[in-house]
Amino acid sequence: MDEKSQEEEEELSFLEEQLAKTREQLLIYAADLAKSFAAGRRKTKELEEKHKRLTALYEVSRTLSSVLELERVLNLAMDAVMEVTEAERGFAILLDPKSGEWVLTLARHIDQEEIDSPSFQTGRKVIEEVIATHAPVIVTNLQADQDLRARPSGVGEGLRSILCVPLVIREKLTGVIYVDNQVKKGALTEQDLDFLAAFADQAALAIENARLYENVTARMREAMALYKVSTRLMRTLNLDQLLEDILEVLQRAFGYLNCALLLVDEATEELYIKAARSYPPEVMATGRIKIGQESVVGWVAANKVALNVPDVTRDSRYSQWVKETRSEMAVPMLIGDKVIGVLDAQSPVVNAFSEDDLRVLSSVAAQAAIAIERARLYEETRQKMTEIATMKNYMDNIFASIASGVITTDIKGRITTFNRAAEAILGVPSDRAVGRLYHDVLDFFKGTPFTSLLEKAKTPEHPYLASEIELCLPQRGKVSLSLEFSTLKDQDGEPLGVAVVIDDLTEKKRLEAEREREEREKQRIRELFQRYVAPTVVERLIGGIEQVALGGKRQVVTVLFADIRGFTAFSETRKPEELVEILNRHLALAAQAVLEQEGTLDKFMGDAVMALFNAPLLQPDHTLRAVRAALAMQKAIAAYHRRLDSEARLSFGVGINVGEAVVGNVGTAELMNYTAIGDSVNLAKGLQENAEAGQILLSQSAYDAVKEHVRVRALEPIKVKGRSSAVPVYELVGLVGCDAL
Repeated sequence: MDEKSQEEEEELSFLEEQLAKTREQLLIYAADLAKSFAAGRRKTKELEEKHKRLTALYEVSRTLSSVLELERVLNLAMDAVMEVTEAERGFAILLDPKSGEWVLTLARHIDQEEIDSPSFQTGRKVIEEVIATHAPVIVTNLQADQDLRARPSGVGEGLRSILCVPLVIREKLTGVIYVDNQVKKGALTEQDLDFLAAFADQAALAIENARLYENVTARMREAMALYKVSTRLMRTLNLDQLLEDILEVLQRAFGYLNCALLLVDEATEELYIKAARSYPPEVMATGRIKIGQESVVGWVAANKVALNVPDVTRDSRYSQWVKETRSEMAVPMLIGDKVIGVLDAQSPVVNAFSEDDLRVLSSVAAQAAIAIERARLYEETRQKMTEIATMKNYMDNIFASIASGVITTDIKGRITTFNRAAEAILGVPSDRAVGRLYHDVLDFFKGTPFTSLLEKAKTPEHPYLASEIELCLPQRGKVSLSLEFSTLKDQDGEPLGVAVVIDDLTEKKRLEAEREREEREKQRIRELFQRYVAPTVVERLIGGIEQVALGGKRQVVTVLFADIRGFTAFSETRKPEELVEILNRHLALAAQAVLEQEGTLDKFMGDAVMALFNAPLLQPDHTLRAVRAALAMQKAIAAYHRRLDSEARLSFGVGINVGEAVVGNVGTAELMNYTAIGDSVNLAKGLQENAEAGQILLSQSAYDAVKEHVRVRALEPIKVKGRSSAVPVYELVGLVGCDAL
């Protein structure tokens, strides 16, 4: 081998050795690089996990700071915990500040499904330890923890890890948050504990804020309800309405299902139900109980102490009125040291009422007692002062919204009250009146008795004054007012000011004047017609006064004349007294027959009667009415004759005609007569003059008007005074379907 080839081999060998060393170094570097990369990934993952937890902690803290409803706070907190820790179950146990008991407030799975009957067999010892130490506890491998497995509470089947942290606010434990996982899931870690411990501070603060908000909201609701109670009680003086208002507010504001207000009957020393809601009717009617008797309300009335009975079945004082009752509270209504009644509430739920409920009911009872006593005093005062009309009107206006204007002044004359009715009557706004001197505001009363009466009413010698005045108001013009002045006194009888009650009589007086005018006109019509027409006709005429004005109008009427035959000869043999009696009796029977058919008695002419039909009121069947009147007249005379001797029996001759006449009032406005004038009237009189005793004669026009209703006998035409030729005439026999006279 030549020297050159040997050098090449040595060079190649050297290169191979260098390449091997380089490969070895690259492998070592690659291994180191892989280790660094793995560590970096772990670090990155840890940082990402930490960032995730910090982000979650920040977001949920920000959210919780803006939420004030306790239930929502708990749900948001549990959402965050279970999302970060990936726990399967979560529980929130809070300390009830009122009862001092630990209450399971939230129990749910990771899918937000509520746990109906959560079991703490596994974690009870852990929870007790956290409550005792105020320190968080984590069990990362429950299956390997022999100490926990050996405890009596046991280990739940399939559970792997538990995490429980305290909720502390101002060094005071208010609750705990507990989560756990099953074996098949990932174990809870120390990082989870760190997160949950940090989160617990935010959650505790949010829960405390929510509770404070609930308390404030509850107090506001209570305050509003008590305000409503106070408002209603202050404006109500009717005792029955007052009691109903109290119960209505209790039911609406506090949801009391059964509530009752019992008052003391001092005569029998018993409590009786004055008002109630949801009580059986038989209890309402007969429910009475002796004060001090074994019952909740009886005990409360006797001891003057409020009482809350969580479970009535365990209290010997309970007296069953409503069978569904399971809890009851009752508070006395006191005026000073005197019990006037008891306010009672019942519920079908055990332990339904809290100390707050008892406090609120006691507050309502205190206001109710004052209002009831005030209502009673008002009633007593009202009864004692009924004779003082002004004070009665004042009280009615203030407390029952009457329409009278009410003004009150102090002793110096400064207006203290000016109600809406006074504004409307006087046209003065109350804001321009209250606080000012009355003579500056009510200057339009100058020149009237108003000022002198008001000043007199300030003195005890004139407790009540009244007057009616007329004046001109700037906004309304002339008005009529009734004024009543009453002295306002303090409890010692010293004058405090004056109450003025104003009633507007303007419209009333106008209506009274109109009614007086109408009554005068009606009386005039009555005086004019009541002797001539039936009462029903008079009343209809009053409704149409224009029909009886002075003057006449042309219209068709039926005229009836009836004259007693042989009266002149009869009168020659009779004493005047006997003659008048017999004449009046015959004329009365004739008049009655006319009036029964709503005819108008025009006049009496000696022994004759003139009657009109279809005037002053229109009558579509006026001629038939006249025929019926004539038949009734003859029938009544015949019946009357059966009681007289034959010498005293007189009969009418009757004539009836239909035609146009001038009808109206003839005379003066002071003295007028209602009558008809015309040829048709003369013809009716002529027929009557030709009629024999007991005979009824109809003219042709009268017969034509009633021929379908009457039976007649045609007579020979007769001569009538004032007519050049004879006129047809018919003798009326009777009505169709009726027997003849």
